Amino acid sequence: MIASAAGWGDLEGNLLLKIFKQLTREDLISATWFVCGWWRSVSSAILFWKDESTLELRTDVKHLSRSRNLDPSQRLKEALKCVMDCFPTSSSSHKGAAVRTILFSRAMFLLDMHINLVAKKSPKLRKLILPKAYTVTVPGLCRAIRKWEELEELSIGPVRNLNAPSFFRVLGKTCRNLTILTLSSYCTDSSMYFRLDEINSLSLSRCVPQLRMLSMDKMPIFRRGVCIILQKCKNLEKLNLSKCGRMFYDYPSIYGPGLGKLYGKEISVEIKRDKGYQSMRWFIDTLDESYTPKRGVKCLWSIGKEAFFAHKPPGSPSIDCS
Repeated sequence: MIASAAGWGDLEGNLLLKIFKQLTREDLISATWFVCGWWRSVSSAILFWKDESTLELRTDVKHLSRSRNLDPSQRLKEALKCVMDCFPTSSSSHKGAAVRTILFSRAMFLLDMHINLVAKKSPKLRKLILPKAYTVTVPGLCRAIRKWEELEELSIGPVRNLNAPSFFRVLGKTCRNLTILTLSSYCTDSSMYFRLDEINSLSLSRCVPQLRMLSMDKMPIFRRGVCIILQKCKNLEKLNLSKCGRMFYDYPSIYGPGLGKLYGKEISVEIKRDKGYQSMRWFIDTLDESYTPKRGVKCLWSIGKEAFFAHKPPGSPSIDCS
């Protein structure tokens, strides 16, 4: 009796990998992804794995759905689940146990269910890039962070209604190896998104003192907040402020102290600590000078100050820029 020939599903992974690499990304998605779990696992190695430990979830992932009737959010949820299911954490020999870096696309709007699914499947994660986070709630984000004890680098986009002190406490308690942190926000007078004010900077310096590199992107920053970061974060080697809006405190009203107002143009500055010296190197546009933290912050807030206050309406109350 002649044994039946092996089917396509029985091909070895290395052979399938060589065949699939001859296909375009579009053909790979349409022709192999929905055949079976084994083919989907091999396809994901080409579609989403940059190397053995780096998973890059591009916008293509939202098209990995059989149904065309689902809205983009539902397709994303279904497709992301397919990708995450390719590496169960119960198998130490599988990719999921080795993933160290996950890079999300700017076009991906994740919900709590997505970020927690990722956290469940990647407990050994060391680097996370999440450009869009305002559809994730703070409790959902904190639940995910608690699963990443080995996290060393975190880059996170704007988070709506972020309770920064609470978030920093979870980050500091869980991620003891975190040395690189990038936070993004919106340059707005609204307090709905993260701002580098005195309270938030004190919380960050106390909860995550091991930081070596801190970056702020499109962040409303207060003079006192920047001073605290530079003075209290003793291990900080570099502070990047990219397109940040400088804030001043507006006059207190009967309802309480002012929330602050933006003034001047957005500014970018790179600050590096001079080892063995109290001063720091400040790189502002073409300017390269050494200042103490207080002196540097004073100079930073003086740029464009005259032009702004020249337009202050007559009889306006005094403004505290400290």
